[in-house]
Amino acid sequence: MKKQIILFYTAIVLLSGTANSQVNRTYDLIMRSNFGTTTLWDNNIVRIYGFSQALSAQPTLPGPTLYVNEGDSLLVNAANISQLHTHTVHLHGMDANTKNDGDPMTSHPVYHGQTKTYRVLANHAGTYLYHCHVEDIVHVQMGMYGLVVVKAAGGAKTAWTGGPPFNKSYNWLMAELDKSWHDSVPEIKDDTLRIPPYKPQYFLVNGKSEQQIDADDSIRIVGSQNEFIYLRLANIGNYTNRIAFPSSLNTIILDSDGRPLPNAIKNDTVELMPGERYGVMFHSNTQFADSISISYINMNTDSIWNIQYVPVTISGLFSVDEPSTGGMISIFPNPATSHVQVSYYTKEKANNLHVLVMNSLGQSVLEENKQSLNNSFDLDVSGLHNGLYFIKIAIGQEYLYHKLIIDK
Repeated sequence: MKKQIILFYTAIVLLSGTANSQVNRTYDLIMRSNFGTTTLWDNNIVRIYGFSQALSAQPTLPGPTLYVNEGDSLLVNAANISQLHTHTVHLHGMDANTKNDGDPMTSHPVYHGQTKTYRVLANHAGTYLYHCHVEDIVHVQMGMYGLVVVKAAGGAKTAWTGGPPFNKSYNWLMAELDKSWHDSVPEIKDDTLRIPPYKPQYFLVNGKSEQQIDADDSIRIVGSQNEFIYLRLANIGNYTNRIAFPSSLNTIILDSDGRPLPNAIKNDTVELMPGERYGVMFHSNTQFADSISISYINMNTDSIWNIQYVPVTISGLFSVDEPSTGGMISIFPNPATSHVQVSYYTKEKANNLHVLVMNSLGQSVLEENKQSLNNSFDLDVSGLHNGLYFIKIAIGQEYLYHKLIIDK
C-alpha cells in the first residue's frame, strides 16, 4: 500500500510539472473523506471531508483558496484518497466546458487511487467557488468546498481589469454546519440517499465562528482612513446571508458572480443566496471601531437563525502618496485645488497617454488623452468637487493608479 501511494503521488507531481509548462497556475488537490477533523468555536471536534495540498496534510475547512490572474489558465490536478467514496472538482461559475465541469454524469467521477486534471481559462476577474459535485448536498456540508479568486490581468490590485483600484482585499466564504450530519454522515442505501432534517448549529465565515473570527486576521477588517478595501463575498451554504455594513464604511456593491454591475450600487446591505458571489468596496474618512453583521436566514421560514459579527477597525489617515499598482507615479500638489503636475516612470515607452479620473464610486468624472515627451504632464482638476479620487493612466498595456485629494 505504501508503494502504491508513493507511485500515486509521483504521478501527481509529474502531472503538475507538465501542466506548469503549458499554463500559468496549477494546483494539486488531494480529496479526502476518510481522514480529517475541524475544531469548532465551542471546542467540539467534528469529522470533515475536504481538500488538502499534500498527502501528509489534513484537509482544511474550507479548502485552500485558488488564485489565478485573468487571461491565465487554471489547472487543478485532483487526486482521490478516500477508500469507498468518489469525488469531483466542480469550478462553480467559471467557464469550464463539459469535460472540465466536474459533474460526475458528464465529466466522470474520480475513484479512489485515481487522478484527474481539470482545466479552465480564467476569462473574467471575480470570485468563484469550487466543490465536490458527487452527492454534493452531503459532500459540501462535510467540507468539500473552497474559493477561486480570479485577479485582474497581471495581478493588478483592481476589482477587475481596468476597474476600480484598491489598497487591500479580504475574502469571506460563508457556510453553516449541522453537527448531526458530521456525527452520522448520510449515505446511499438501496440506491437512495436519505437526507435527515437540516438544523445547523454553527454558522461559519472561512470555517470560523464566534471568538474564532475575532482572532483571525484574514477575516476581521483592519484599515485606515481613506484606504480602499475590496471584500470578496461568497455563499456556499444553504441559508441566505444578509451582510450589514456600518454606514461609516460608505460601502459600494461593484460586481456580482464574476461580472461588473452595469452601475455601482451604494448600499450598506447586501444579500447572498446560496452559490452567489459579490464584490464590495468600502472606505471611511473617519476613524471608528464597529462590526459587520452577517445574518444567516432560513430560506423556508425567512427567519434569522444566527448572526455573526466581524470586527472592523479604521484608524489613522492613509498616505495619499502611495501608488496602487505598477510603475512609479507622483502628483504635486496633493491635496490639490485646481491643477496638478503628474510625473511617472514605467517600462512602457509611449508618448500618447489615456488619463481617467474616477470618484470613490469608481465612476469616471474626467477623461483626457495626453501627450508626454518627458514623462510628465499638467492636469486641470478645477472642475472636481472636494473629495477623494483616483487617477488612472493607461500607457500602452500598463496601467498606473494614484490617489488624489481635492481640497479647495
